[in-house]
Amino acid sequence: TDYYEGGIPGAGSRKDKIQITNAQSWSQINAELRALLLLDQPLSDSSEELMSQITRRSDDQVAKIKSCIAFLREEMVWYDLKSPIPFSPQETLNKRAGSQFEMAALLNAMLKSIGSEAWCTMVRKEGFPRDAISFPSARVFDHIIVEFHLQDKTYQVDMDEKGRKGPQLHHPSYWKGLRMRPGEDGLSDISRKGKSEVQDSD
Repeated sequence: TDYYEGGIPGAGSRKDKIQITNAQSWSQINAELRALLLLDQPLSDSSEELMSQITRRSDDQVAKIKSCIAFLREEMVWYDLKSPIPFSPQETLNKRAGSQFEMAALLNAMLKSIGSEAWCTMVRKEGFPRDAISFPSARVFDHIIVEFHLQDKTYQVDMDEKGRKGPQLHHPSYWKGLRMRPGEDGLSDISRKGKSEVQDSD
């Protein structure tokens, strides 16, 4: 068993330690991180009214997505990870606060609840080690983004807790990432595929 200090999993300020099994493949790491971060948990039926309020002024899918991102940026409190066990997306929504990992899980659930194909992707902020491709380890990641499909394109939302800006649509240069979707068994090229701006529908 490996122990990772500073986040789920990665570098940071907290002194707690997160326990993750020493997986031998990217598919194992994918499954374990999805379970640890509760990425497959949908929002409860009780959130339908709130989701309707968040998107009430949105008349198309683009506007609904932007409303979800704006809600996280403007209505939620962002903090460094405090608990060794992340809250579920529903719990994060209920308490209106969370870490970048909890916020990513929440945005992922929100986008899915409005009918978007979305997923979280683990990345590394400062230079992805090339030898990591051949030696799978959750330790290599220290950041998370949310990706979604819209109009046959893939968009990326950076969960930027450091500047307390909240989620930002942008074109990151992370090179490689682990897309946490069922069936993913390797790293993906992400730096040149994402789109930085969601275009409004005509």
